[in-house]
Amino acid sequence: MSTREKLMDRIIKIFLMVVMILLSTQGSICFLFAVDVGSGTKKDLFVYIKEDIRDPFIPLLDNSSGEKIVGLSSKDTMQIKLRGIVLNGILWDQDKPLVLINNKIYKLGDLVNDLKIESIDADAVVFSYQGLQQKVSFVVEYDQ
Repeated sequence: MSTREKLMDRIIKIFLMVVMILLSTQGSICFLFAVDVGSGTKKDLFVYIKEDIRDPFIPLLDNSSGEKIVGLSSKDTMQIKLRGIVLNGILWDQDKPLVLINNKIYKLGDLVNDLKIESIDADAVVFSYQGLQQKVSFVVEYDQ
């Protein structure tokens, strides 16, 4: 990254911090400011504005014991976990089907976001979580 790019990054960060401080003093708005400084040259800027929504730093699950937080059913937990899955493609083979999820390749029995891949069909994948199963398909099914 050139010196000019570094300087521009710093100016933008300072500007955003000043704006967020000014806005947060005007009411009950809370900001989270984060910059992804990964190994690549691109930096992503994330701004989280909190008004009346859940605090993202309070976990939905207690990861130390694997138990649910009170009030969250297995079905709700599974739906939340499914939101983190993007079905990119299915590499269909009768003997060894593979599925492309979040741009990574998985096979039968693999875990993705704590969801087990139970079956892979030509147009759908079935996930299981704590005895529940959910089919994710490329085909949209309409109720008649």
